[in-house]
Amino acid sequence: MSKAEQDDIVKNLKSCISSSKGGIPISAISRDYHMLIGDPLPYRGLGFSKVEDLIQSIPDLKVVKGPKGEQVVQIVPSKRQRNDQQARLIAVQKSANGGRFVPRAARKPNDHTTEEQQRKPNIKETNWRTGGSNVPQREVRSPALLRQLSQPQQNTNGRRSSQENNRKFSKFSAQEGIPHSSKNLTWRRPSPDDDQSSQTATNHGGLRKPKRVETNNNNEELLYTPVVCPVASIRNPYEPPAAEIVATQHISTLRNYVAKQKLGEIEFKTIEMAIEFSKMYVSSVTIGQDFKLSTYPNGGSTAQEALDLVARMAYEALVEKNRKAAPQLQATTDSSEALQRILKLLLSHPNGMWSSKVPGEYSELYSEKLPDDWLKQIMAFPQVDANVISDKQIILTLIENPTVEDANTAPANDSVARQDDSPKGEETLANQVSQPPPITLPKEEHWDVYITNANSTTELWLRLVGDIYSVLYENLATEMELHYLGSKKAVEGSVKEGDFFALQLDDCVHRVQLQSIDNGMAQCLLLDHGQIETIAASELKVLEKQFLRLPFQAVQCELKGLEDFSNAEGVQELLLDTLIGKTFVAQPSPEFLEQQYQLDSQPVPLVLFDTSTSEDINVNTQLWEKIASTILTPKLPKEGKVIEVSVSYINSEANIFVQLYNSVIHGIQQKITLLDTEKLAGAKPVKLAKGKIYLAQYTDGIWYRATVTSANEKKAIVMFIDFGNTATVDVARLIDLESAMPDLAQIPPQAIMCTLHHLIPSPDVKVCKKTVERLTTLLPEDKPHLLKVICQASGSTPPAVEVFRRIEPDNLLVSVNSSISLDNDLFELKSEKKKEEKIIAPEKSAEKEKPVSPVRNLSLKTLPPPKIPEVGGYLDVIVVMAASPCNYIVQPYEHSNELQNLMVELQNLLGVDKGVKLQPGEVREGGVYAAKHHDGKWYRALVNNLLKGDHFASYLMDFGDHVVVSLDKLRVLPQNFCALPYQAVKAKLAGVKAINNDWRVEDCVRFQELVCNRPFVSVVEATGPDLINPSEMVLCLRLIDTSSDEDIDIAQVLINEKRATKAG
Repeated sequence: MSKAEQDDIVKNLKSCISSSKGGIPISAISRDYHMLIGDPLPYRGLGFSKVEDLIQSIPDLKVVKGPKGEQVVQIVPSKRQRNDQQARLIAVQKSANGGRFVPRAARKPNDHTTEEQQRKPNIKETNWRTGGSNVPQREVRSPALLRQLSQPQQNTNGRRSSQENNRKFSKFSAQEGIPHSSKNLTWRRPSPDDDQSSQTATNHGGLRKPKRVETNNNNEELLYTPVVCPVASIRNPYEPPAAEIVATQHISTLRNYVAKQKLGEIEFKTIEMAIEFSKMYVSSVTIGQDFKLSTYPNGGSTAQEALDLVARMAYEALVEKNRKAAPQLQATTDSSEALQRILKLLLSHPNGMWSSKVPGEYSELYSEKLPDDWLKQIMAFPQVDANVISDKQIILTLIENPTVEDANTAPANDSVARQDDSPKGEETLANQVSQPPPITLPKEEHWDVYITNANSTTELWLRLVGDIYSVLYENLATEMELHYLGSKKAVEGSVKEGDFFALQLDDCVHRVQLQSIDNGMAQCLLLDHGQIETIAASELKVLEKQFLRLPFQAVQCELKGLEDFSNAEGVQELLLDTLIGKTFVAQPSPEFLEQQYQLDSQPVPLVLFDTSTSEDINVNTQLWEKIASTILTPKLPKEGKVIEVSVSYINSEANIFVQLYNSVIHGIQQKITLLDTEKLAGAKPVKLAKGKIYLAQYTDGIWYRATVTSANEKKAIVMFIDFGNTATVDVARLIDLESAMPDLAQIPPQAIMCTLHHLIPSPDVKVCKKTVERLTTLLPEDKPHLLKVICQASGSTPPAVEVFRRIEPDNLLVSVNSSISLDNDLFELKSEKKKEEKIIAPEKSAEKEKPVSPVRNLSLKTLPPPKIPEVGGYLDVIVVMAASPCNYIVQPYEHSNELQNLMVELQNLLGVDKGVKLQPGEVREGGVYAAKHHDGKWYRALVNNLLKGDHFASYLMDFGDHVVVSLDKLRVLPQNFCALPYQAVKAKLAGVKAINNDWRVEDCVRFQELVCNRPFVSVVEATGPDLINPSEMVLCLRLIDTSSDEDIDIAQVLINEKRATKAG
């Protein structure tokens, strides 16, 4: 068995287990695998004597004790296991960092912008976020999983003056901090009875996918005609809700300063400025009666960014204003006293203090200013460690508690120190620094950065490039390597989470923080790379204090405009190929400039530029184009493979629409909410074209991506391409998505239409409303389902699939296709008119049929029926298939050995590709042939119907399966294989009826548990023709289990469990 085949088996096994929340009993694995894949679990072919041994050999699987004491298999991703992507990531990083590589600063992007564009960077992605980067994001989940999404509220304040049409105001009180709640809306599946006629934008609290429209044949026929809609009348300007003021660092600093200085009340105002379809927010702040400041002409891409910017500008302006107005302070004349005061300041900052911060705090505490040579004196003091990063950036750290005598020995013009100012309460400070100081981000609007790690678009790690960043780090790394090369001081005693250590990986020594420890294995964060490593705890070394004085260098960021698609499969691989080990120019959000960044800080939103060539490349835009064209294209796996999907819609023909990536659909809906749809709707005449993507508003008030299927001058039937539903909408209310948000129009449709394989049991029946209702019950959209591809899509023919789901409470895996096809009550007979047409049709189109081969004149073969006792007689049977108590398949027990011998002989005769092949035109309806099933075995099959493309709807006469087989999988059945009567006999349970007039899903599953693959003594209560296929016989049987001392009547079991009542 090849490595690829082994990987497929393990992947299918994990799919089987992942479909059950909490895992599945180990005793059910073989059964579920066989049902899902169609073949037995080949654990012996993999070299294992038991299924349990195979399970234990797979790293991500473990066996736990279930609630009933049984052994349950669960998928538990191992923290220690490196997948291929992680291994490749490490290899790329090693290659990128090999030879102690120091990244050089890149060229800044060229400035070709106009004055208007300079006010706001021309980056499409900056408008995609709903809030500032410091705003805690509301958790908005997938629409298929019944979760909540915030939606902008509609304007109800009437018309404003025309001067206000191009801007919108949000006014807040800085002291109140009033949060504004949006309506919480919920996704749900539409009811078949929901009214589709109304196209109003009212919202009744249900955020759901758009529903299918059932058109009335008596209504005006909608034919596709490209039209130009008239310009809509001017609508009232849209009034957005007041944004929440989040207490970011700048806003909190301003509030504290204003309160301390008693400058008065703070009032913020934010203006939304519209330039065509883009937005820019400008904020102003009024403090007291005489201070007012605005960010204009600068602003932010969100209201929160603008607020943060104006708060920073206001604080800096007030500090400068008060500095100039304040009286000049006298310098401290006693150098020893000044020194003692500085030491006291440093004592309150055990992790160090920037030298530039010392004069301000000193003056605020003592109302004096420092002597001119204070820095020279304090740097010469033996108990103070001065880490010189640059001429203007020095970190001062007190490494020991100074005494009066120490201070008196300092190299200065000393005098007797005042005891009052000496630190009290502690005799010594900690012998080592507890953690690195935070890194100060650059104040420039463009940063040179080096990408070290990429887990997703919202977890990108980088190092800053420059003399005070990468150069100092490389010097530190070299010192650490030299130090730990000869000194390997291991950690003594126990370690705890959050502590800092040194770790040698390959030829490099890293500063790490312990994240977790389990069974001697430690998970560590590399502080200068942003990467997680799992190693033995014994490999951790003591991190000397001198290596903790440089701030950690890894800064977590997120790519603007790509946040909503961070979880899409394949994104990390793309980031790995595009970013890792390369230098870029980054444009961060303004509020992060010159800020201190710590481990628990928010990720920095930024846009990356590649300036390595003469052309400036917006990397965010480049990544988005690749994501939209490749990663976001939903693709079903190959035939026979299994994938987890959500069923978003079921149409009237019982075709299902499936979604593969709920996170992508969620991201699409998030971006749509950023558009001013009320302003865009009807703003311009829309030219209708087939295949073009629009935004259409559904009756729930929500806008979705849609294509036009047909239209007249006023109305259009649209299909919502991410869900599969259709609806009738006003043409004037359609929005051209390519104009409003072209990036969103690039994303392919997310709903894939599939046909259910072998759903229709006979060519004489068709699906009906009952079929769709039962499918809707079996395939709720709030739960994932397993989908197996039977036939790939071909041309306009959608893929044929089989869907599996688990039934509570025992998590039994069932085939939805089989459950439906075996229940005759879920289908309708085709009309008599169609039957007559079917009989006459061959006569009319005889000249178009392919002629029978002149070489062979193959007569139709048939199989004799089994011998059935008279009413009241006994018949030993085996139940081989069951859909419900009113529809199951039995085999006469007396012929079981004969059937087994026949199957063995048939496999030996036909083998892989033996037997007499059939030519086009030789296969006839009603004939019996040998058919090769997708499990690779040959069966006796009755051809019921000739389909397109040399495919045939067939019935396995010994097992009751309905299958579709191609011509190359049919063979002439030798006459000696036609003697044994067909063994599959349709039956229904005698003496009972459903307690609610219809068998519930859980009742059917319980019946399957009681009877499937078990022998019974049955009593023939009645016989008669099948209502759907009158030529076939149905037995009405009492099933009695005689395997124990006490006879068990299956009908009575259902009655006792209150699932059934006695039939009248």
